[in-house]
Amino acid sequence: IDNAAYGDLNGLDDKYVAWCFKAGGAAVLNEEGSIDSQVSANNDLGFSIATYTGNNTANQTVGNGLDSPVELLIVKRTDTTGNWVVWNRDATSGNGKYLYLDLTNGISGPAGTGVWDSSNTTTMPTSGLFNVNTNALVNAGSGTYVAYSFISKRGVSKVGSYTGTGAAGNRIYTGFEPAFVMVKRTSTTGAGWYIVDNKRDTNTNKNKYLSANSDAAEATSGSSITFNRDGFTFDGSSYNTSSETHIYYAVAKNTNETSLIAPGTNLKLGLDAGTYSGSGDWLDSSGNSNDGTITGATWEQELGNFFEFNGAQNDKISVASSTAIQSATSYSIESWINPTTFSGIPHLWSIFGSGNKSFCYINDTNGNVNFTVYNDSSSNSLITNSTVKLKLNKWNHVMCTVGNG
Repeated sequence: IDNAAYGDLNGLDDKYVAWCFKAGGAAVLNEEGSIDSQVSANNDLGFSIATYTGNNTANQTVGNGLDSPVELLIVKRTDTTGNWVVWNRDATSGNGKYLYLDLTNGISGPAGTGVWDSSNTTTMPTSGLFNVNTNALVNAGSGTYVAYSFISKRGVSKVGSYTGTGAAGNRIYTGFEPAFVMVKRTSTTGAGWYIVDNKRDTNTNKNKYLSANSDAAEATSGSSITFNRDGFTFDGSSYNTSSETHIYYAVAKNTNETSLIAPGTNLKLGLDAGTYSGSGDWLDSSGNSNDGTITGATWEQELGNFFEFNGAQNDKISVASSTAIQSATSYSIESWINPTTFSGIPHLWSIFGSGNKSFCYINDTNGNVNFTVYNDSSSNSLITNSTVKLKLNKWNHVMCTVGNG
């Protein structure tokens, strides 16, 4: 960096941060939309950069090269001054509204000529395109523009939204450990585009932030964000205003890490958890009324339907006494599990009956699984298997079968 020409990027002894996300190399001509564009796109990472020249014509489309509908769109006019205008799937879709990246406003518009289309009811095209109208922010005649398009990619990045709680414990699931999170309160004005990352703040609880809408130096929030292996958690009210809507964009610490997502399943792990109402007992979908009573376990939906267990709390789901289960001599039990620790001999499941009992549990810190079946309530073991090893922090499919005792 030439200090003389770019003093703001290389001042003597000044500290800087840069967030770099690779698109697709040299730009190529894209003629998919009614306005031609030059596009560099990376569909593996869900990101593209497009440049185009406006034509001041209503209801135009511009190609962005992505294989899925855009979820977060940032457009900036480059030949003159003008706001950074933002479209977001959760906050502005369907009502023609927009946000400003360079301001603390909440959702703006529609007012006068629509930014995205003349009807002010914009939902973006199905894939590969975004809409622009005659508004000078995005489509002035002969105006030049740059557009950054983002879509969620499993294990890589996530565009999402949440409702603030104002208290510690509001947990957001992304399916990966973030390295970068940007959040914006959209339902009211006054909140910046706050950025937290793992390079400027290496503490577990991160409270140092920058604001994309401001030239202010790094600041410290009153409460922090914790980056978890599968998302992030607010440790207080910062970025988490009670009852208010917020949007976020998160990028993974390791964009090659997909182990938290079961391939081809989107975490819909065949557990019948999709039938769970979100409160009360987990109702048996077989109709046999072997309903599960939930103690401590938390039902999560952000990336699919699953239950989270914390061994320190003795979390469990228990089925009341059932002769059909407790006396069975032939049965199969399967589960998808993602263990975060191999300590404490955690049980995957247990059956206790008057005539038999059985257990499937992690036997040691190497992840060896034991499946033990007894033919009575004492200790006459029929089966013990210690040759199967689970993988830590990955989804494992475990199937246990007993036939004719």
